[in-house]
Amino acid sequence: MQLAANQPAESQDAVRKLLDDWRARGGYFSWGGGAQASCFPLARAGNGEEYWPWAIKPTSGAVEIVFKHLLIRPPFDDTAVRDELRQRINRIPGVDIPLSRLELRPSFPLARLAEDEGLKAAIEAHTWFLDQVPAQTTGSPAAGLSATY
Repeated sequence: MQLAANQPAESQDAVRKLLDDWRARGGYFSWGGGAQASCFPLARAGNGEEYWPWAIKPTSGAVEIVFKHLLIRPPFDDTAVRDELRQRINRIPGVDIPLSRLELRPSFPLARLAEDEGLKAAIEAHTWFLDQVPAQTTGSPAAGLSATY
């Protein structure tokens, strides 16, 4: 509901498509609380550890890349792997995350996904991300499957 209240229709549609694709690939979601209920697209590794490439912030209209949280999650604990993710995210038109941000939580405007090329690049980035998650399992706790954007 925060997405609909705070973002234009094009951005809403892009987020829905991005999250639908994530779910179709076996991912699930967690929702933050508070004034801004961020969406975390999650994947569960074979060891039970949860991985997520970014947080979608519907109120501020930002996509926050969670390099900081990936520092302790192999193979993303390797700088080269995080850099590969950064480079793939930088294929989204108008996004330019510098190399110096690989241990932080940089962000880019959600509106960058509204154009087909941006959405396609984001889907390619999260598909690559999912392929890196060790022995990924599908499915999740039922609460994480809510499709209310």
